[in-house]
Amino acid sequence: MALAIVGVTLYILAKAATEEPSVVAALVTAAATGGALIYQRNLENKREVSRLHRDQLAPRYDALFGKLTSGADLSKGRNQAFISDFQRKLILYASPEVVAAWVTFVRFSESYVEEGEGDPSVMLAWEKVLQAIRLDLGLKNDGLEAGDLLRIYIADSDSYIREWYESQRVLSEGEVESGQST
Repeated sequence: MALAIVGVTLYILAKAATEEPSVVAALVTAAATGGALIYQRNLENKREVSRLHRDQLAPRYDALFGKLTSGADLSKGRNQAFISDFQRKLILYASPEVVAAWVTFVRFSESYVEEGEGDPSVMLAWEKVLQAIRLDLGLKNDGLEAGDLLRIYIADSDSYIREWYESQRVLSEGEVESGQST
């Protein structure tokens, strides 16, 4: 249907161009100006929505970062209320990537607390949350490698992760040598 409308419009313009070229030129100029104004307004609206989104979430993300990097026990008292409120805001305002990364982080955090192991999965999941938050706030992660965001505030994160993976490799090699499998 749209193709038919475009075709008819082009036919009328071509017919009119042969009879009244100045009228057609004025119509084309007016249409181009109108299209440019609509495009500009749409772009401005998208920027405003994006700014409002960032203004709503940036302080919450900053507060979460502050709580988690200060070592606060988020399962108790006011911190638990903070997490509950934060998760409600995630549902209402955050991108699907942030929600998915947060859910993964929470799952790894719960298993970390239950098992008490030195598994760095919770740290790596936290970094995924940070990456998703950056994207949600309109920042890019281009040029950042795995571990870069952790290195900013956890000085020994590389050695901790490397040591854990090496210990797991040694354990699995020992199981293979003794004939055990997991």
